[in-house]
Amino acid sequence: FEGISSIQIAWIFYKQFFKNDQKIKILCFLRGFSYMSNQIFGVGFAPGIKNPVFRIFRKKQISIESVIESGLVRSKNLLKAQKLVEKKEPLYYFDMFKERIIIPIHNQKGVVVAFGGRTIDKKNFPKYINSSDWEIFKKKRILFSQDILKSSHLNRPEITILVEGYLDSFTLFQNGIRFSVANLGIGICSYQLLKSVISNKNSHLLFFLDSDFSGKKAVQNFFWKFKDLFTSNLFRLSVSEIPEYIHMKDPDEFSYFEGSFSLTNKILNKSAPALFWIEKLVFEEGVTSMGPLESKLNKISKNF
Repeated sequence: FEGISSIQIAWIFYKQFFKNDQKIKILCFLRGFSYMSNQIFGVGFAPGIKNPVFRIFRKKQISIESVIESGLVRSKNLLKAQKLVEKKEPLYYFDMFKERIIIPIHNQKGVVVAFGGRTIDKKNFPKYINSSDWEIFKKKRILFSQDILKSSHLNRPEITILVEGYLDSFTLFQNGIRFSVANLGIGICSYQLLKSVISNKNSHLLFFLDSDFSGKKAVQNFFWKFKDLFTSNLFRLSVSEIPEYIHMKDPDEFSYFEGSFSLTNKILNKSAPALFWIEKLVFEEGVTSMGPLESKLNKISKNF
């Protein structure tokens, strides 16, 4: 109970700081965050001041074990940092998120169980970080925006778009494309695939990952991992990608510069069926090393 309470306490703090900091609100506005989207998603901000979330937890007498488990606070060996060695080495504690825009991650019931943080400083790496897995948050059991997808439609949508990062889904939503979910930047698992498929009427999933190397690799890994499912006729799968000549790497960037109308006409409406992508994996140079997909191709093609 303390763990989930610590998440809610931190969320309140992040939202309040975002609300009171005009500089951050202007920065987010310039980045493309609309006021309405900020309210719907509950956007916050983690300041760079010295460990405010940890101090709030200590003031409320929440146990160290609970806040460490929730992933909001980390510990580090003080004497190792000072290059000293003793038998009993004290720890010091620090906030996980600093100087980052905070995007809360909800479970399917709409309860905040974790956070994603995007840096506002190019010198602050990595660019994105997520809460660590813990008792009530497993990255492979969560789809970002799944609760909003459910509440945004009286009935299930005709199709679901699966994107890689939460800001991709965030930006699509505020541009009027409100039937996307995100897999938090990890390799998609069977549970996430099933949840994506059953979230729409037609069991039709549109795979729309980043156009950089990691995004293309994710598509390859996806087809290789779930190749046997393509013969089952359990769902329909299409894939969209941003062409290389456009020089934009993800749905977030494309939506920001081009808008939803251009995204729909240039990218989404030109999505290709899964068979096209399987053929690319089989015949393109350098991809055949993934395995003996050739033997699967004829069997798969009969089902399309």
